[in-house]
Amino acid sequence: MKRCCYCRSDIPDAKSNDLQCAKCKKNEAKYQRKPTNCKYCQLPAAFFENKCVWCAHSERKIGPPVTCSECRLKAAFVRDPLKKDKPALCRLCRKSRNKSKETNLSEKSSESGKGSPIKRKNDFLDDQKSKVLKTALLDESGIEQIQSEQFFVIQQYKDQILDLKKKCSEKDKIILDRDKQVQFNHL
Repeated sequence: MKRCCYCRSDIPDAKSNDLQCAKCKKNEAKYQRKPTNCKYCQLPAAFFENKCVWCAHSERKIGPPVTCSECRLKAAFVRDPLKKDKPALCRLCRKSRNKSKETNLSEKSSESGKGSPIKRKNDFLDDQKSKVLKTALLDESGIEQIQSEQFFVIQQYKDQILDLKKKCSEKDKIILDRDKQVQFNHL
């Protein structure tokens, strides 16, 4: 599954070559600019008021964020502060924890120790085949994730280069204006 280069949400249509989710495309068209880093979760998905859509919505509905217990960013929004047994997790940490739980549950459900020795042997062989297939799929999804992260970094570098070029051209213009003023004053 591909992920959006800005908000890191899953892109459902894996066939398309899009690197942005529909929500980020819509916001980029709406605000007519590239997003900045969110002041809470640090994802480059803040189109308005230096907050991404998720953090802005959570702040409006729940309140100010608290520190995430895993990544230590102040980006965890706790719905019920009285529940101390659940750790305060930000959106990305919660997402990765849920994904790891899903893989653990699928592995546990495939394990079986009951039945005849022949059935156990067949189950073992089936489990081995499924594990090989899972690792192959995980490798592919890991490669896609790495590629999308690399694209994200490349995009950030391109944006920085454009900003620096813009600053250089502005400074060149200022220098040329000053040179004209100096030449005019000497005449």
